[in-house]
Amino acid sequence: IAFPFFDRVFISAPGNRIRWDKRIFKPGIEDLAFMGCAQAVPTLFPFVECQARVLAAYAVGRHALPSVAEMERTIDEDQQRYTGHCTDRARHTQQVDYFHYEHDIRTRELPAGAKRAAARTPVFA
Repeated sequence: IAFPFFDRVFISAPGNRIRWDKRIFKPGIEDLAFMGCAQAVPTLFPFVECQARVLAAYAVGRHALPSVAEMERTIDEDQQRYTGHCTDRARHTQQVDYFHYEHDIRTRELPAGAKRAAARTPVFA
């Protein structure tokens, strides 16, 4: 995985691994999002549509990101959940079972992000 349009210090994938919350947000960077950076099973299209729901909610302020510490913890848990059963090869570092991913986004992440968004102070209060 390479991102030649970014300085390697800013965004890189050492060991072919990316550390992004829900494979979308790099912890600590709130104005950059990625979509489709996974090897989704059975196919990439519904995975990207699922990510689009998160990104759309984030863009309109109905989804707030967790703390950096929580993102890091979730990244570790998700990595184990999605790739823990795979062969340790470069092509499997971004393996995602769409059905588990979508269920997590729909039942946990979107409701939690909405709750975080509702709890924060409005910018134009």
